[in-house]
Amino acid sequence: NTTGSLGAEGNLNYQHKNLFRGAEVFDIKLRGLVESAQQRLNLNNTLELGGSMGLSIPKFLGPFSSSDFFVRNAVKTQITASYSFQRRPDYTRTIASLMYGYNWKSSKFVTQNFNPIEINAIRIAKISDEFKAQIDSSFLKYSYISQIVTVSSYSFIFNNQNLQKLNSYTYLKYNLELSGNILYLASKAINRSQASDSTYQLFNTSFSQFVRSDINITYHQVVDNNNSFVYRVFAGVGYPYGNSKALPFEKMYFSGGANGVRAWQARALGPGSFYKTGETYPNRTADIKLEANFEYRFKVFWQLEGALFVDAGNIWSLPGDEKIEGTVFKVDEFYKQIALGSGIGIRVNLGFFTLRTDFGYKVYDPSRNPDKVFKPWVPFQQKFMWRDINFNFGIGYPF
Repeated sequence: NTTGSLGAEGNLNYQHKNLFRGAEVFDIKLRGLVESAQQRLNLNNTLELGGSMGLSIPKFLGPFSSSDFFVRNAVKTQITASYSFQRRPDYTRTIASLMYGYNWKSSKFVTQNFNPIEINAIRIAKISDEFKAQIDSSFLKYSYISQIVTVSSYSFIFNNQNLQKLNSYTYLKYNLELSGNILYLASKAINRSQASDSTYQLFNTSFSQFVRSDINITYHQVVDNNNSFVYRVFAGVGYPYGNSKALPFEKMYFSGGANGVRAWQARALGPGSFYKTGETYPNRTADIKLEANFEYRFKVFWQLEGALFVDAGNIWSLPGDEKIEGTVFKVDEFYKQIALGSGIGIRVNLGFFTLRTDFGYKVYDPSRNPDKVFKPWVPFQQKFMWRDINFNFGIGYPF
């Protein structure tokens, strides 16, 4: 992108498809990422290292396992453990996770997932003085703390794509997450004492409490072998309550980047009309996200494909104390804060994966500089600026 970011990411996967001779699938994944905002690598890089182990068992493990429902729907049990180390110029943290859940196909086009328990232990090892000063006066300071995140989640996926035929199809995914309710009610019931920050704790660490839900709908309209239109809408909201004053950082929404509003760098858009310059590593997040995308895809020649696209969206904070002016979602204002970008894309379809480059141009920028006259329509400004173009590189289609 135009900020000059340089980065690389690598993944290594191993899979055994018959671990205990009963069609159990065992996999190990290793991941590494390094990124710098300058044109050289240095000690201030963003660095992520992590790994996970997963075991998929082709039957339901739990009470009532002989029920017709579990047998008829071929319910699978999924167990996953993971660990991640993340170092950014702003902070350093680790995340250890353990998940136990189930997935099944309830019809030809519908897949459902239910994870009754997922435990994440988040430890903030270091926060830079500059970043701490930025967030200390806002609700974001509650997102960057060591905490335990216990989640029960459900997802519903509808996908009527026929891989054998070139037909139009719809993809829909709905997610629902609940966190911390049982721990909070249990703490209340036994009259447990609260810590100095007025939160209940588990193993001397505060636990989160929130509800989060989002929906993603994509429609692929196939015109012929060489042309198609793709439409996408996304809406999501997370609400912290009880033991939490803010969503955990990894549960907050962001916009921009290769799979969002592509005219903005990832995490550089919003919230609302928020304005700030000179961000080497943008890190903007919020509680609400709305996004819509349109893309016309066409064959050029050989394996080369092109795309013309329009993206719209933003993120917002929920109303509350310590919220920055212009960042809160308001029914009578939010539509004025929808960012708009357009651009062109070049893709190389290699069959087993697709290399993608997208050039996004800011058309409507809702950020308000209090020291200047508000002129959101970028093309009508007096001069062209390279900072209004964002370059994205990705593997696979954006949606």
